[in-house]
Amino acid sequence: MNNEAVLARWLILVALCGTLATDVRGEVGVGSTREQVIAELGGPKMSMRNGAKEYLKFRDGSTATLEGGKVVECRLHSVPAVTPPPAPPPAPPPAPPPAPTGPAAQEAQVRTESTVPVAVHTAPVTSQPPVAAGPETAATPQPPMAEAQRIRRSYVAATFVEVIPGGVFRYRLQNVCGKDIKSFQGAFNLYDAHGERLGGKSLTFTTKEGWLKSGATYNGDASVDSMTTSPTDGASLLGKLRRGPEKISFVVEADAIEFMNGTKEPALEALK
Repeated sequence: MNNEAVLARWLILVALCGTLATDVRGEVGVGSTREQVIAELGGPKMSMRNGAKEYLKFRDGSTATLEGGKVVECRLHSVPAVTPPPAPPPAPPPAPPPAPTGPAAQEAQVRTESTVPVAVHTAPVTSQPPVAAGPETAATPQPPMAEAQRIRRSYVAATFVEVIPGGVFRYRLQNVCGKDIKSFQGAFNLYDAHGERLGGKSLTFTTKEGWLKSGATYNGDASVDSMTTSPTDGASLLGKLRRGPEKISFVVEADAIEFMNGTKEPALEALK
C-alpha cells in the first residue's frame, strides 16, 4: 500500500472522529503548540507525518493536525462529567411505642393521676374577741415572779453589822416604805453572790406602839444555827460571814404589812 492510500484513510478517520466528538476542550485548540497538546492529552497513541503536517491520535479518541509545530485542526472528546448519586432521602422519625394495655397500664395511670397536685382552699381564720369572765371565773392577774420579789423587798432594808461570839451575827433593819409600820410578817434570808439561799428565818413583829416608824432602824441578833437546818450548814454560814460578809446579801421579804393608820399594804394583799 502506497503512502497516498494510507493518508487518505487517515483523513477519513480524522473526519469520522470529528463527527463523533461531543465537546471541544478549551485548553487545546487551533494555534496550540505540540507541547501544549501533549501536556493536556498525554502522549499520542498514534502519530503520522505527511510532509509538513503531523497527525496525532490519542487514547481517548481525540485527534489533532499540526503544521509547523502548531495545531491547525483538532477534534477533542470531552470527559463526561461524573454526576454523584443523589443523596438518600432522610429516614422517617421512629414511630412512638404503642401505649401499654392491660392491668399494668391501668395501675401506672392511677399512680400518675395520684401525683397531680390538688389545690386546697382553706377558710380564713377569724379571731374571736375574748369572752369576759363571769363572777365565778374572774381571776386576779399576778405579776411576774421578779416583780413580785421586788415588791416584797421594797419595805424593809437589812444590813450586816458584825459577828459576835457564840456563833451569832448582828444586823440592822430599816423602814424604807415611807409609812409607819404597826405589824410585819415575812422572812429574813441570806443569799450568796449567785443568788443561792444560805439561810433564813421567819420575821414577825406586832406592837401597839408601832414596830418601825418611817425611816427608823432596828438592831437585831441572830444565831447561824437558827438560820440553817444543820450544824454543818451553820458552821459554813458563820465562816462566810467572817471571811467576806460583803459577798452576802441580807434581804427582808414581806408577806403582809399593817400600817399605824389601820390599813394594809394593797400590793402585798394582791400577791396572796
